[in-house]
Amino acid sequence: MSYAIDPEYKDIYLAVIERIRLDRAITNEALNLWFKNCGIVSLDRNTVTLGVENESRKRTILTHYEKILEKYFSEEFGRDLKIEIAVVTSPKTADDTEENLADDDKIFRRPNNYTFDNFVVGSSNAFACAAAKSIALKPSMEFNPFFVYGPSGIGKTHLLYAIANKILETHPEKVIIFLKGEDFTNAYRESLDAGTMSLFRQKYRNADVLIIDDIQFIAGKKQTQEEFFHTFEALHEKKKQIILSSDRSPYEMSVLEDRLKTRFLNGLIQDIQTPDLELRLAILRKKSENAGLRLSDEILEFLAEKLHANIREIEGVIKKLSAMYFLNGVEINMESVKNNVSVFLKEEEPANLIVSRIISETGKKYDIPVEEILGRKRDKQIQHARNVSMYIIRQLTELSLPEIGVMYDRKYTTVLSNIDTVKKKIESDVFLEKQIEDIIKAVKY
Repeated sequence: MSYAIDPEYKDIYLAVIERIRLDRAITNEALNLWFKNCGIVSLDRNTVTLGVENESRKRTILTHYEKILEKYFSEEFGRDLKIEIAVVTSPKTADDTEENLADDDKIFRRPNNYTFDNFVVGSSNAFACAAAKSIALKPSMEFNPFFVYGPSGIGKTHLLYAIANKILETHPEKVIIFLKGEDFTNAYRESLDAGTMSLFRQKYRNADVLIIDDIQFIAGKKQTQEEFFHTFEALHEKKKQIILSSDRSPYEMSVLEDRLKTRFLNGLIQDIQTPDLELRLAILRKKSENAGLRLSDEILEFLAEKLHANIREIEGVIKKLSAMYFLNGVEINMESVKNNVSVFLKEEEPANLIVSRIISETGKKYDIPVEEILGRKRDKQIQHARNVSMYIIRQLTELSLPEIGVMYDRKYTTVLSNIDTVKKKIESDVFLEKQIEDIIKAVKY
């Protein structure tokens, strides 16, 4: 019997793994080594079946981590669950892989469930969606390149998949390559090491449509940028469509080569903003209907008011409510909503409490006491932790630079300089970016 990871359970799996990570029940190294590319195959009242890549991974997880997984999945669903492990069908033969890409060559072949029909449009994304539809109907004729940017979890990837699906529907003969910026970097390095650069260039420079999600990952990588520049030039010269997404605009990518910035700016650059209340309500209504949930207007409006972060947060709530109702038989009313998805519904809290938690979590991350982060020592590690904490405060609160300066007994110009130092480092240091993400998650949850 063949097994495949079910993308419908992705958010649940990631939520459990994140709780394990935050609680340090399994080390980051072990999570990255053994649980990458895993997911939920099936879920019933008594058992969670996880899919892994091979027998070795299956044996390791069952031997060392079975009880931990059972504990956290049971807590997530509020009942005792057993863990089973299945070796899943490889991406090249599975019927329902999340990205629906053929083999490892990233050639987009079959439509998935990310389409324009289920992309909910509001004021924050209407222009980007209209431009995307125009490009999908007439690739290379309207806007080339098309560069869409905005914070994580607001629908950029959905929009890119919708374009790819529509092009494939109307132009089935076109070769579409869809991958992430990190994958492009890794593929380039592997080809360089293996001496297969001619094949690499033939593949990417002969695409009809090249779509790269999270292009910011090539910033600061000189050789990768050089190769991408020539790929870009070859495709653009042949009037092939180039579509890119990023978490920031080209103007903000300080370590992106100027010649690439210039190429990006010659096309259409459009941002997608965090969804407003009206759009959040529409998304909640649409996703709950798709899940078969009947939520009252009162509950929908309550959730729309409380869920501010992004669309992934909304999807996480709907998945949790679906599991409550369909698997546990819990009635969905206001009380059960507040009790069971409280992690998503944090109330506004005073800025000083958020700041205190940011400094505390930063100290834990770098093993530095809070008093030293707030103190006057200028040791390299202490200064780095201090800079990171200031950067995160600026990200998560509305405090002004002078107000932050008062907390650290520094001038606002020093605060600005420290924050800028972190911003520049993030552009070229993926590891630092991940550390900051970990701290922010710990602060929020």
